[in-house]
Amino acid sequence: MFDGKASVSVASNKVVAGGAKELPYSESFDTESSLDLFTILSANGDNSTWKYDSSKKMVQYWGGSDADEWLITPKLNLVAGKNYKLLFKTGLENAASEESYKDLSVTIGRAATAEAQSTRLFRDTIQSALMEEKEVVFSVSESGGYHIGFHCYGQTNWYAIFIDDLSVDETVVVPAVVSDLTVAPGEQGAMSATVAWTNPSLSAAGTQLPMLTKMELYRGETLIYTQEDPIKGGSEQVIDEDVPAPGKYEYRVIGYVEENAGEAAVVESAWIGADTPKSVTDVELTDVEGKPQVTFRAPAEGVNGGYIDVENLRYRIVRDPGSEMLTGSLTDTVYVDSDDLSLALYRYTVTTLSGDMESESVTSNALVFGSALGLPYETSMDSADEMALWTIVDANNDTKSWVYDATEKEMKYTAYSAADDWLFTPPFEAKKGSHTLEFRARAEKYRYPESIEVTLGSDVLPGESQTVIASYPEINSTLSELYTVDFSVPSDGIWYIGLHATTRDPWGLYISSCSIISNVISGIDGLECMNEVYFDRSNHSLVFDKGGDIQIINAAGVTVVSCESESGRMDLSQLPAGLYIAHVVTEEGKTIQIKFIK
Repeated sequence: MFDGKASVSVASNKVVAGGAKELPYSESFDTESSLDLFTILSANGDNSTWKYDSSKKMVQYWGGSDADEWLITPKLNLVAGKNYKLLFKTGLENAASEESYKDLSVTIGRAATAEAQSTRLFRDTIQSALMEEKEVVFSVSESGGYHIGFHCYGQTNWYAIFIDDLSVDETVVVPAVVSDLTVAPGEQGAMSATVAWTNPSLSAAGTQLPMLTKMELYRGETLIYTQEDPIKGGSEQVIDEDVPAPGKYEYRVIGYVEENAGEAAVVESAWIGADTPKSVTDVELTDVEGKPQVTFRAPAEGVNGGYIDVENLRYRIVRDPGSEMLTGSLTDTVYVDSDDLSLALYRYTVTTLSGDMESESVTSNALVFGSALGLPYETSMDSADEMALWTIVDANNDTKSWVYDATEKEMKYTAYSAADDWLFTPPFEAKKGSHTLEFRARAEKYRYPESIEVTLGSDVLPGESQTVIASYPEINSTLSELYTVDFSVPSDGIWYIGLHATTRDPWGLYISSCSIISNVISGIDGLECMNEVYFDRSNHSLVFDKGGDIQIINAAGVTVVSCESESGRMDLSQLPAGLYIAHVVTEEGKTIQIKFIK
């Protein structure tokens, strides 16, 4: 300034001066001058080092050499015993290959030199092209001024690494997470658990704890235990004797410095209390001297891996058909059904019982047991189980024979090769004398008739033991037609009807129903012929001459109708098809009983 006039201003070089920065400290690198208080060092002397990127408003290092580059903050005033949190963001210009990755460490020292940056706080290989925030918690042993350094080192390529949004602030002291946290369920299904752990001796930042105020133990969200003034690094053990119900539980342990809680240690227990037993395995039904025998393997643990009282397990055995419970207290793993069984395909279901808990049920394979059927017999071929009572014989051994069609509910022969294949009814007990067989059959094609023989025999062996009682050389209707065969049983005994497919060039033969009735007059059957009580099939009615008490019982032995009626007719059209017994007690006290098929 001279004579009132000012010259052009000239700026000096920049020199860092003044004391240390107080916390909180932050730098967002919005301008190039943001780096004025930072120290940048190229320790390898190649001068390719950290610089400002004005387009991205970040600090960057391009790389391209064996890096040894430092970016060091201004001096920060730090106090011994306090915990501090450093936050910064970093990322890569390109992360397409490992060659672009950068090794970065964060250090702290008392001076802004590479030699003074002797304490490492953080080290990582940066592998992402996204800017990711990093967090470092640290403390210092002596109060004073400190510099934080960002050191990129090692082999690099020409793609850059970036630093942005740096901040340092004081953070509260909290305990580290407890170690060795375990939960042991009470023995033999007791409703208790023993929880053990080791208290922390360090802070979350890795420094020595100044104190440990208390420890809290939670089961789920329920606080179940508090230890005041616990020993740092000490072992703790707590028995939880108030577990509310069998199950798995989450236990949490939290340490405190004053009111500042550390991170919770969490563990899920194994099953506490008695467990639901697993199902039995290897369930098998076999024929042992004509009796059904069920064997299985007992479970050794609960479905959740918990305790079960294996010495006191019980088993429930249910027989089907009929869903009849045979026992609910079996202690062995072998069961023999000693009942006299009617002819049927049987399965047995086994359920494990432990106290008031039970397993999932397991069903055995199916086998046919039982004595011969009584007459009348009727089937609509509604299920595979029903048809399992029939016997199929491939007499010409061509591996092609009768099969059951569950969709159409019929037996079919569609092998398209010369037939010599037998379909035998279940065994039936018959008196000597007149009987009637009815069955429905159809052909696949009208132009290609099918042929079948009907036989009576005392076994299911094709040959001389079979007597032909009817022959149908041309079944050509594609609609199911009813065929009736009247035949005579030569003697009291057990018999079989055989349906023998004999077509030389078959296209398809189908059987959809079968019934056998006895026409022998004796005993109760004689009453039916006396016309006092009879079943009128034409309109599904029971006809009787005298009133009285009437019961209708189905083939399973269940009373389906029970009433008092006067003489006349009773409509039974509501009953499903099947075999029934009508039991009538007249007003005079006379008992009349007939069997009929609806």
